Amino acid sequence: MSAYRWPKSVIKQGERILRNFIWSGNPAISRAVTVRWDDCCKPVMEGGIGMRRLGDVNKALMMKMAWTCLTEDNLFARFMGAKYRNKDGDFIQHYKQSSIWAGLK
Repeated sequence: MSAYRWPKSVIKQGERILRNFIWSGNPAISRAVTVRWDDCCKPVMEGGIGMRRLGDVNKALMMKMAWTCLTEDNLFARFMGAKYRNKDGDFIQHYKQSSIWAGLK
């Protein structure tokens, strides 16, 4: 799930399912609530319940993958380097047909 940038529609639908589950116990049932979702996504120290926005989670996972590609020497990092880096070790600037590259770029 962390290999590509999630579409905004997927993030919106995922957060709707999370909200429904938190407030009603059922992801398919929506209930009226008095707490804004933005307030729920604040840290506990700031009065929220510590939920994380799915868009932020997706960005963090993509950055973790990019960091792995830059710093580790394993099969995945070598594969990604061969595909998305030039011979000097710099990331390629031109577009390659890939949902992963669009997220890392």
